Amino acid sequence: MSLAAAKAMPRLEVLANVALRVPSILVLDLLYKCDIEGVTEHLKAKNEDMLFKYKYVIWNMYYIGKFHQVRSWENKDYVHEELQYGYQGAVYRDSLAFNRFVSVIELYRLLGVGISLWNQFAVPVLFSVFWFILFIVQLCSDIMSAGTSITHHGIMFFLLTSVSECCATPYSLLGLTFMVSYLALGLLNLCKFYLGGFAAVQNENVMHRGVTEGVTLLLLAIQTGLLDMQALQRTFLLSIILFIVVTSTLQSMIEITDPVILALGASRNGSLWKHFRGLSMCLLLLVFPVFMAYKISQFFHMDFWLLILVSSCMLTSLQVTGTMLIYSLFMVELFRSDPIESLDEVIYWVNAVSRVLEFVVALCVVAYGTWESLFGEWSWMGASVIIIHSYFNVWLRAQSGWRSFLLRQEAAKKINSLPRATAQQLQEHNDVCAICFQLFFFSEYCDFHGKLRHFC
Repeated sequence: MSLAAAKAMPRLEVLANVALRVPSILVLDLLYKCDIEGVTEHLKAKNEDMLFKYKYVIWNMYYIGKFHQVRSWENKDYVHEELQYGYQGAVYRDSLAFNRFVSVIELYRLLGVGISLWNQFAVPVLFSVFWFILFIVQLCSDIMSAGTSITHHGIMFFLLTSVSECCATPYSLLGLTFMVSYLALGLLNLCKFYLGGFAAVQNENVMHRGVTEGVTLLLLAIQTGLLDMQALQRTFLLSIILFIVVTSTLQSMIEITDPVILALGASRNGSLWKHFRGLSMCLLLLVFPVFMAYKISQFFHMDFWLLILVSSCMLTSLQVTGTMLIYSLFMVELFRSDPIESLDEVIYWVNAVSRVLEFVVALCVVAYGTWESLFGEWSWMGASVIIIHSYFNVWLRAQSGWRSFLLRQEAAKKINSLPRATAQQLQEHNDVCAICFQLFFFSEYCDFHGKLRHFC
């Protein structure tokens, strides 16, 4: 076997696993949605006990077959490892081989077998392909049946309706979860590639792999009872859940863009194309959340829950605005003949104002939610959300901001307590700043550790 064929074998195995197992998941999905009464009536069942006979016998037989398949994979994994150890005899005739066999049933070994089966079955790819096929079939069916009503209701509503029809069972919901994870991962990688090229895509961050978005969708769907709703209710609820997922993805994109655009401004990079890419991404992250907030406010009546969603978009735009202001300060300093005095102070106060505005938005959300709970419709769920939101987005932010302010004040006092160098001392030493290599206009100094830069 050639080297190229050996490298292609794992991919072919994954492809075969997916292609052969997608029909079985389709069967499971159909069995879940199967109308028992209709089937038994078609089969002319004579009593009520037959309502469970056909569906659950086939279902249990299917799961028994899957269980035996998993056991065969476990045995294959064990035999493969024994061959690697060089032992080919019966297990009970060799103590070392028997000990390794016993370790298979231990908890940590079962976890390893589970991870191995997850990778060998290619579970995320399998469910994603299953859901994609389901969505394409549903979309084609809806297009053929809808006709001219697509333009009347809007393309977005039509697509959301098709998506909601494809998450009516636990299997299709899992497929949508993995599909959303892959889409979020692709969007984040596209953002990295647009900003930094192919090399930036190689630097993977655990928090930027789309897992957060998929888990968020799954938890919200389970918490809100998405599977038990009617088609129209499921469509509107799914639109809110996807809105939250997109907001989370935009927040991850800000975390990717923020250091890139600030590094371009601070390093005085002369590439106009890099600056254009960074600024265009910032502009997208500034405008798109506002557009999303406007659109969702057109569909739903403003209440506490909608206010939380809209406030998250406002916070996203505020963060991008602060980043662009700091970048603008760097660019202004670049085109000036002399540096901006107290630039670090200005940057600090820009960040401070941005954080204060974020704090005010979070405080307004808490105030509105409290008012609605006291004088409107009260519920334990709403009260718990207000408490959690107050702790994480108000109390912790207030503590962090106050602590940062006190540390800044303490640092300023220590720097101001140092003696200031005179113009004669600066002229005698003719020194430059160790950071920006520019001449000092005035500076504090320390007799024990040399000069400390304050302004240059």
